[in-house]
Amino acid sequence: DIEQACSHVDNPEAEEVNGKKLCKRTVAIHSGYVGTGYKGSSVNRTLGDDATVEQVLESAMFKTGLISESNFGHFSKIRWSRASRTDKGVHSLGTVMGLRMLIDEDLYLREGDVEGLRHADLINEHLPEGVRVFSVQKVNKKFDARHYCQDRTYEYYLPASMLDLKCDGSDEDVIRLERFRAALKSFEGASKAFHNYTRFSAYTEGSGNTQYSGHRLKRPREAEGEQQRPEEARMGEGVEKEKEVEKEKEVEKEEKVEKKEKEEEKNREVSKEELTKKEDGDDSNTDPLPLSLKTAKRQRPNSAEPMSKTAEEEGEEEGGELEDEAEDEVEGAGEGGSGEGGSGEGGSRKRSHVSVLRWLRDVDPKFRVTQTYYRKIFRFNAEDPVPLIPGGTPCLRLTVAGQSFMLHQIRHMIGTAVAVALGIFTPDILEGSLCCPARVKLPRAPPHTLLLSDCSFFPFPMQYGAGEKDLRLMTGNELSLRDGGVLRKEAFRREALLPALQKLVELDEWKEWREALSQHYNTTAEEREHFLTELKAWNEVMEAKRKAKGERGG
Repeated sequence: DIEQACSHVDNPEAEEVNGKKLCKRTVAIHSGYVGTGYKGSSVNRTLGDDATVEQVLESAMFKTGLISESNFGHFSKIRWSRASRTDKGVHSLGTVMGLRMLIDEDLYLREGDVEGLRHADLINEHLPEGVRVFSVQKVNKKFDARHYCQDRTYEYYLPASMLDLKCDGSDEDVIRLERFRAALKSFEGASKAFHNYTRFSAYTEGSGNTQYSGHRLKRPREAEGEQQRPEEARMGEGVEKEKEVEKEKEVEKEEKVEKKEKEEEKNREVSKEELTKKEDGDDSNTDPLPLSLKTAKRQRPNSAEPMSKTAEEEGEEEGGELEDEAEDEVEGAGEGGSGEGGSGEGGSRKRSHVSVLRWLRDVDPKFRVTQTYYRKIFRFNAEDPVPLIPGGTPCLRLTVAGQSFMLHQIRHMIGTAVAVALGIFTPDILEGSLCCPARVKLPRAPPHTLLLSDCSFFPFPMQYGAGEKDLRLMTGNELSLRDGGVLRKEAFRREALLPALQKLVELDEWKEWREALSQHYNTTAEEREHFLTELKAWNEVMEAKRKAKGERGG
């Protein structure tokens, strides 16, 4: 029995126990999971045992004996790598991890289990129902899941109601679907700047997520006392303007604080007067709450964030092992709206207009759009709406493939496409949001139905191994899920993932998000005109540069 043999192994290399020869080999594990309840996929031991999916998998492999006791809890010892990572609440059907694991090599070589389905079964016996291993494939010794991965594919199930679809085949539905699909296609093609589709500060210099070293973001001429270029001089002017703006903001802030203190003092005086009347036997005011507390009770946070939240944050997803900060966790129509505007005294606070469109003529030295923000989307498709399960909620299955994604990027792309389909944004605004000078606040779709669907990999190096150990005979020229693993993957989708997603699309947060879109993005005609005028001028300049470059090249 392989499990009995594995359970007695504490040797990092080959060992024979109970007649079974177990060898430490590099393998790739294909897995899927329902992400609800987990704090992301990547290991984080500060969160406790089994807090993340990787910790659950590691624990199961240890209980099976495929990871020795001396290596348990030490990913570096077993060279653990991952092709992608998901944030809390994000699901997966295509997570691939590489590691050095104890295996029964005879199952691959003698018994023909080249997909490692038997090893997958052993691990699954110690996993909860929401986490499954589909296959355990052999790979080359130096395999690193992240570096070998060439692109990732995500899926998102969007309830048809978010697009106001009636699902009756009407012309209105057809037109709206066409607008939505056209918006998704706008993200495809050449590498584009997605700085407006992520938390900008998460990828600035020093954040740990930049793709290029810090010295490439500095201006050496200024440091060395050399003459600045014209664009650098303009940048300096921009800094001075920024300082002036900051000074004005400070004055405005002080005025607001002073006004607030006066209002609070007034409320306290009114409260004292009411209390004095009550003590004198005046029953005209039967409400025991002071005016200031009554006003506070009527006021709600000014954002589209639902009062109850479920897990997520990506990253992205979509992109990163970053945890969301509390103020950035806005599972509603947009970020940055909390606390802005409001009707002031008395009554419930209503969302006043907040500008979501800006165009910078000068380079902002603090928030420069570097190469880190550029990503390439290979394809972005939307299927017709169908129920998730028989009798369930009609949803569009969206599929997006790209080399990599940033934090929240996919959800911002979907939220923006929904806004375009509903006529809240125009296609021109979407186009402008992908230009470097643009600073646009974009809607972010709810996290509940985002999932990593698949990863594709580069071919293995030419060293395949000799004879029966030739990697091409077991895994192929490149890593991919084979027939047995694909069947298990689709079974997990039907039996575990889709029923879980059906429960998630029934949450009230979807309706709240949809209702909040128009409240958060009620741009004025003046703002739109200014933004689109700047966009037109920018496009003309860029086109002139392309023509000049083409003439020089010719």
